[in-house]
Amino acid sequence: MQIPVKFDISADVVRQAAKCHIDHACLSDPGYELCKIDYVMTDEVFFLKCLNNQPCAFRTTFGDVTVCTCKVRKEIFRKYEV
Repeated sequence: MQIPVKFDISADVVRQAAKCHIDHACLSDPGYELCKIDYVMTDEVFFLKCLNNQPCAFRTTFGDVTVCTCKVRKEIFRKYEV
């Protein structure tokens, strides 16, 4: 059975996030809840509120601010504005 995909993201972008510890659940799990984007600073860096406490290779905390550098999450935000 094929799992429905919520977002269409290029294989090249997915490869850039190869160190994803949850195997790109944002693309393969229809029930996965994305972290909320609070503020976009640049095309490469945006602030988010993480909805879970799982470790993430793309999340960095500076004081009380969390910065996401995940290429897949960035592309989802850019293409789908979510």
